[in-house]
Amino acid sequence: MRIFLVSIISIVSLLTLAVFIQDPETNNVNAWQPPVLDPNFAKTANNALGQTHRIPLDSHAPEDVAVDPHGNIFTGTADGAIYRINPDNRIHKLTDTGGRPLGMKFYPAGSDKEQNLVVADAAKGLLEISPEGEIKTLTSDFQGIPYGLIDDLDISTSGDIYFTDASKTYPLESYIKDIISHGDNGAFYVYRNSTKQVELLADGLFFANGVALSPDETYVLVVETSKYRVLRYWLEGPQKGQIEVFVDNLPGAPDGIMGNGQNQYWLSLAAPRKHLLDAILPWPKVRSLMLALPTAMLPGPDPVAWVLKFNQSGEIVANLNDPDGRAFHAITNVIEYKDQLIFGSLAEDAVGVFKLNMP
Repeated sequence: MRIFLVSIISIVSLLTLAVFIQDPETNNVNAWQPPVLDPNFAKTANNALGQTHRIPLDSHAPEDVAVDPHGNIFTGTADGAIYRINPDNRIHKLTDTGGRPLGMKFYPAGSDKEQNLVVADAAKGLLEISPEGEIKTLTSDFQGIPYGLIDDLDISTSGDIYFTDASKTYPLESYIKDIISHGDNGAFYVYRNSTKQVELLADGLFFANGVALSPDETYVLVVETSKYRVLRYWLEGPQKGQIEVFVDNLPGAPDGIMGNGQNQYWLSLAAPRKHLLDAILPWPKVRSLMLALPTAMLPGPDPVAWVLKFNQSGEIVANLNDPDGRAFHAITNVIEYKDQLIFGSLAEDAVGVFKLNMP
């Protein structure tokens, strides 16, 4: 009870301070009534991810991971570095983008560029990196306007790159303000390999995040972090060009999503839902006061580890977590590779590896 009272007093004090701080970014604050969280999720703690093994890095926040045809793990960190981790865990710095690499994927196997890595860099745009570390910019703007926060991507067999711009309003260092404002500042694009041109597929998204193509490439899944849901954008068939909800009312903030090639998808929950945030989402004036605070004073996520696996109907078929997040936490992306899951994180100084066949 004492901790609860201290938290309330702290929040009231911060909001009082915010009244005296004027911030021009507090205009686009939208009211939203989030769906009631399913109480059954509170009973699903299993501590499975407490067995996650760490591969330490010399840099911070390896947001995403990708695996090349030889089994090497690649990741990008907050300082702009791209690292290659060999199967024996030897680490080599491949290059530096000079920006902030987030999502990354290799071109599909069999492609003449299958060893080239495509990176969604929040500061530089969509980049292609050769095995030697040479960097080529594919796109840095749409119709002359720079992207705000390119976040994640997936690549079709034809080389088309589907990618998200999480927020056209807030840069990466202030991403939490986009979530608090519940702004519809995100967008979903495709970079056409044949024309080298970018097309806007969907706009007005709520922190557009992870991207995953279906195995038959008839649709692509797009994460909306601020709405606790995943959308399905149809690429083929009678619903081509239409968007529908794939899964809704998630128990945490969804981030990266990745298919395993078997009509199943792993989704990372970077943090559980905060009751305080859910409670004030219908009250834009309260959140406007919070947005006036410096980013460092805003409440951060709880340190947990959580990933879910869905089938193609949006049904949960696996739920792995660690409520304490002691071994690894703040998972932002997950890849299923052979008999293991490989994790990226926005808060760790390591890549995580979890064995799926552990007893």
